[in-house]
Amino acid sequence: SDATVLPQLRRASSSRVGEISMKEMLSTDPWQQSEHAKHFDFSRLSDADLIRFYESFNEIRLLGEYCRIHPEYSMIDFGCATGELNRYMGLRHPGIRYQGFDISAPAIERACSRYGRIHSNGMLRFSTSPSLIHSADIIFCRDVLHHQENPLSFLVKLLSQARKAVFIRSRTRDEGDTEYRSSVSYQIIYGQRVPYLVVHYGDIAVMIRSEAPDAAVKMSRSYKNFRRRRGVFLTDNCYKAGTADTAIAIYKNSVQGFRFDDRQEHAPIYSVRHYLRWASTLRLRAQGG
Repeated sequence: SDATVLPQLRRASSSRVGEISMKEMLSTDPWQQSEHAKHFDFSRLSDADLIRFYESFNEIRLLGEYCRIHPEYSMIDFGCATGELNRYMGLRHPGIRYQGFDISAPAIERACSRYGRIHSNGMLRFSTSPSLIHSADIIFCRDVLHHQENPLSFLVKLLSQARKAVFIRSRTRDEGDTEYRSSVSYQIIYGQRVPYLVVHYGDIAVMIRSEAPDAAVKMSRSYKNFRRRRGVFLTDNCYKAGTADTAIAIYKNSVQGFRFDDRQEHAPIYSVRHYLRWASTLRLRAQGG
């Protein structure tokens, strides 16, 4: 409840508030690598295994709960990569009107080649141009927020484009101030350094309260050891307990409230066929080497 959570919240810095710039949204260099599209190509997963993959994450659980209540809402997926969430939504929530946006041209090209750029009703399905993607009932944004130089401003932008709800996956911390310097909090991706900012959950909560005072918020944290994350470099205090992969659901125009719904995530268990294919691929690579 608010009574147990809000006393812990710190006042968000006003310097972190405001419109996100186009330059910030389009800081694209690492994401234009062909490896990025290959990394997020889940075409080898069967429909059943794709469902197992996505439903191992808390943000998908929260999104699914909402879509079952509102099965015909529109949705924008910011950071859609190769568009595999489009396939998942078609399997689980076929009434949701899905659009995907990503700054990665290679990823969007792969998404369009598999699913088509345009829906059968003429609505744009995928785009790299933010000017072509407008508001929607649902805004979904997975693993994008913590790569922004100004994550709170980016969150304000997402909130402004959602008519009904926002679902986010990012990184949060329970202790210590947010480290906003990407020079000391970053990740190496495809040989390039990008921000990896772990925001205190209180800063996020205060920002939401400021920008959407009538919203209800649910946070679901899955605590992880970030020292094991390949290519991730953080300040020492961020490796301590209380750092999590966090799903955040923001329900606009709802009964005001803030609550935790923490659940530890676990790797999905795929079909036997998937593991046999994976073993075969490893064997072929070894022979080729």
